Amino acid sequence: MTRVTPRRGSRKGSFLLWSSANVGPADAGTTENDDRLAERGGHPRGHPYIPQARDLPARLGAVFRWRTEATSAGLFFLVTAQVAAWTDATTAGMAVVGVVLACMGTPAARRQIMGQVVAVTVRHRFQGLARRTSMRTDRGRLPLVLRMSVEGASVLLLLGLRSGLSLELLEDYAAEIRTACLA
Repeated sequence: MTRVTPRRGSRKGSFLLWSSANVGPADAGTTENDDRLAERGGHPRGHPYIPQARDLPARLGAVFRWRTEATSAGLFFLVTAQVAAWTDATTAGMAVVGVVLACMGTPAARRQIMGQVVAVTVRHRFQGLARRTSMRTDRGRLPLVLRMSVEGASVLLLLGLRSGLSLELLEDYAAEIRTACLA
């Protein structure tokens, strides 16, 4: 059975690279993380609760998190409106249907589109986990997902850790991140 497991990236570059790999019973747990959690007194949910930020910068961060979807929807509606202005609504509708069918019929375009859909889904699931847990700064700010890229069956998230967040905190939540992003 193929399961998605973390593979360690460079310490300075990225946090985790998720990739498909065969995992057997011998690979089920990482003793390094288990030892680190035992030193800190148990489960990562033992971190103190931090309330969510609800001010203007937090609202702007939400807009930043939805940047891909907003850009895609905006471009779609602008192009459709422009084609409708040049011709009529029926021709614009047929053009949209033709482009969608052409993209779905071309394997390279289909892979590219599905890769972006998976990357956006993983990004939102990671940020939802950060919202539900104490994976935030003392002021309630979430870690920023600066860039996401698809490499084969893997999604690489480049995280911007704000002041007050650490790599160790993310490593404490590694199991939750793995479950939330790839369940």
